[in-house]
Amino acid sequence: MIEQFLGDWQLLPERADIEFGSPPVSGHCLISEEDDTLVISFFSKNERDVEKKHHYEQVPDGKFRPYTGKGSGDEDCLELKKPNLLEAIILKDSEVFFSKTLEIKPDGCLKLIMTSALPSHELVSNTYYFEK
Repeated sequence: MIEQFLGDWQLLPERADIEFGSPPVSGHCLISEEDDTLVISFFSKNERDVEKKHHYEQVPDGKFRPYTGKGSGDEDCLELKKPNLLEAIILKDSEVFFSKTLEIKPDGCLKLIMTSALPSHELVSNTYYFEK
């Protein structure tokens, strides 16, 4: 079921909708499978050539596990909600601290929404589109 997500997706920077941080001018999202674990790595560069990397890996079975990734978080899960929709959630103190939603659109593009909690607990989202 997750096979359609696998691959090296190229960023379409003109379609990005950025609420927080600098908009990317280039990037890609590499999605691979290692044993039962799905690995999602998003690389981007902004207009000042500053590189950013977001890396996440988890078993896509919808079960919460202790969070072992970089940064804050107590537990996380990755779930295939529909054949074309994956959702990752990281909780801190039982509240959503970070989430990633990956959706394969009817045109074949990958839509990635990354939502983060600011120190004020306000949630902000950045939306990116990719093509293979």
